[in-house]
Amino acid sequence: MLYFFYGTDNYLIKRDYTELFLKLAPQKAKIEDYVLDGSESSAGETLAEALSTTSLFSNSSLIILKGFIANYNKWGKMEQKKLKDYLEKTDINSSKTKNLIWVEGNLKAKEIDNPLGHFVKKVGAIKHVEALKGSDFKKWLMGQAKEKGVSLGADALASLVTAFEGETSLMDQYLTKISLSGAKTINLSQLEKLVYLPLSKNIFALIGAATQGDKSKAQYMLQKEIESGAHPLYILTMLVYGFRSLLIIQSVLKAGKDAYKESGLAPFTVRANLGLAQRINPTKLKNIYNRLTKLDGILKRGQIDPSLALMMFIQSL
Repeated sequence: MLYFFYGTDNYLIKRDYTELFLKLAPQKAKIEDYVLDGSESSAGETLAEALSTTSLFSNSSLIILKGFIANYNKWGKMEQKKLKDYLEKTDINSSKTKNLIWVEGNLKAKEIDNPLGHFVKKVGAIKHVEALKGSDFKKWLMGQAKEKGVSLGADALASLVTAFEGETSLMDQYLTKISLSGAKTINLSQLEKLVYLPLSKNIFALIGAATQGDKSKAQYMLQKEIESGAHPLYILTMLVYGFRSLLIIQSVLKAGKDAYKESGLAPFTVRANLGLAQRINPTKLKNIYNRLTKLDGILKRGQIDPSLALMMFIQSL
């Protein structure tokens, strides 16, 4: 059977095709032993060979073909047709002993306007997985939280949906971290403590370095966070959080009030930002914050590489 997975959410795609693999593969099979890298120049020949080869212990074959379409589209028309004809001859669409799980990332319609793409549309079991948005993402997030034994309060749920719409992989990591903490019901304050604040100390220092002219230090700190595995959108959210905290503290100080008592921010946040809030120009701070909110929209629309955008933002301060 031919199964075709594609779309914009690689996390959900991987989850779906891994679930299928576990249904089709022998017990204790290792998924990495079945993966064929479609980007290799010999991928077509390797695929044909794998489909024609059977194990000493079984007359069936199972293959996961990943990222093949870019390679295939570089072939000549005769080569493209030859592979399509081969797949037709194997009668893979109705075979009970041969299974091909073909996985692609985001595809445009024109990229599969070729013999193999037409063949897949005709005989394959197709699963199209797009990034979740709006109410669909919110519903998914609530379901994932429930699976992990976590109940998200309305304020925490709204914060995650607003800041990380569509980021299923990142949200799965966060929910796992929350569940391991032993907490059952999470409000916004707990969310900040468990998820946001662990990165805040470094982000506050990064903000301080950037706004005081030490861009080399700020770039180094940003690169260090990215290399450590911090998601760029997570870093962006923490930058927004940091600059919003500065605005709040400035407003409270301007009114002649105690920032620790009147800002509504965690003491750690006030302590980390108080000195900078007293030094930074209010007009400059508002302009930076407005630029950040615009950048947030640009990144969520996928218009620029997130890591590059953050680097450029730091350099422009």
